[in-house]
Amino acid sequence: MCYEAGMSRQIRLEFKNAIYHVMARGDRRESIAKDKGDRKAFEALWKEGVEKTGWQVYAWVLMGNHYHAVVRTPEGNLVDGMRWLQNTWTKRFNARHQRRGHVFGGRYKALLCEDGHYLRRLIDYVHLNPIRAGMITNPKKLESYAWSSLRDYVLPLRERRQWIWVKGGMEEFDLKDSAAGRRKYLIALNESVDWSDRRRAGLADMEAQSLQSTLQRGWYFGTESYREKMLGLLERLQTDGKRKASSGYTGEEQMDHNVAQAQKIVKAGLVTFNLGKKELRDLRKSDVRKVVIASVIREKTTVRLAWIASALEMGVPARVSQMVRALEPSIRRERKIRSMRERVVRKVEKS
Repeated sequence: MCYEAGMSRQIRLEFKNAIYHVMARGDRRESIAKDKGDRKAFEALWKEGVEKTGWQVYAWVLMGNHYHAVVRTPEGNLVDGMRWLQNTWTKRFNARHQRRGHVFGGRYKALLCEDGHYLRRLIDYVHLNPIRAGMITNPKKLESYAWSSLRDYVLPLRERRQWIWVKGGMEEFDLKDSAAGRRKYLIALNESVDWSDRRRAGLADMEAQSLQSTLQRGWYFGTESYREKMLGLLERLQTDGKRKASSGYTGEEQMDHNVAQAQKIVKAGLVTFNLGKKELRDLRKSDVRKVVIASVIREKTTVRLAWIASALEMGVPARVSQMVRALEPSIRRERKIRSMRERVVRKVEKS
């Protein structure tokens, strides 16, 4: 459990199984996905991010110049995951469009959310974004917007995107993940929309708390008792001196998803290449076996380069990134290198 806060900055309180509404806009409200290729790539980025972080995504939507998601973090790793996600998209977007500079306008928003009624409201709010924006005007085509998780809520398991946690969302609504249950959710969502005032879809006040004002200026969405609980967590962290370190975690809590996964990959790599700790130290820093293991860690986790450099005895952290990038063409072209990497991945999957 940890937090990140600063002068005039939104609180980032992290703990296991915390639920957040996260949102970010384009710099100067410009587009963060210019065409279909960008939108597909952004969707693929989220899939990759979920695999890296272990997040459970209840709802997600990509609009023209911003995105929304409702996320549960089983490992309490929102900040680390969001840092990776937004930095990676900035690099990929800029490379694709041969541009430089920021893609997102400042810091992303992260609103803590209480489960139950409040979580259900946020899921609906995210799914109704295209209606509020005027992209959907036909009540019979509520799920027609391609870049929203709503379509996953109406599709059977085999046809939906597996990184969207539909099962968890349906359970929140006390609905079975069946054709009948999915149809009930769509009907109820449709009935919640006043089609004469679509811009208000999903924004009705709840228990004297305006969702619209909360999303704009708040740091939590829930009951007063939930607020007190969150403030209590913050007070405990401050009293104990467990402020969020620049590396992302205090070290007092159980190992997060990333470090645990990275350690698993290192172990699998050493077994694959029949190496012990001593042999690892004796190898050159740029030994291809080390670089192969590092490339798998970079793909599967968001641990820092310094962690990889230390774990694999690879010297200066910046060199790790350079060596992994230099290996990528060989992975594509050389069967031997590709086979080495595939063996490590298979060993990880079996462990």
